[in-house]
Amino acid sequence: MTKPRYGNDWPPLVGARHLPLVIRLRDTLLTAGAWLLLAYLLRDFFSLAWDYLSHPIFELTVTTAPDWHEIWLRLKPYAVYIGILIAWLLYWGYVLRHHLADASHKPQPQNLPVAEHALSFNLPAAQVSEWQSKRSMVASFDDKGSITSVKDHS
Repeated sequence: MTKPRYGNDWPPLVGARHLPLVIRLRDTLLTAGAWLLLAYLLRDFFSLAWDYLSHPIFELTVTTAPDWHEIWLRLKPYAVYIGILIAWLLYWGYVLRHHLADASHKPQPQNLPVAEHALSFNLPAAQVSEWQSKRSMVASFDDKGSITSVKDHS
């Protein structure tokens, strides 16, 4: 097996210096586009905030106040849907509260003994113990799921 493309650093983080220019350019353009779309969608809010905070302060002089009733009529179906989802989540949280509380206090199972682990792969226990002491190993398997070769990769 070949060495990793970016070295043996752990954890294998891909930094910006390792990325091709096309990927960095794509990510930059998508991020800038997302911010511009967000600013466009909030343009009315920015206009109201600018007018409200400019001289004379705390008064709308250029824009008119939003029609809160019309805004509520448009948002009401979403608010009802969110309320239903919250009620559903609270109901199932209440019904399953004992199960959820018990799940966090279950003890961890015992460690699998090396001999039993080795037996599950039809390998000598000493070999599995040696492999466990390595930092990184690459194992190859055949069609039946048996290990055919193991290479030290650290």
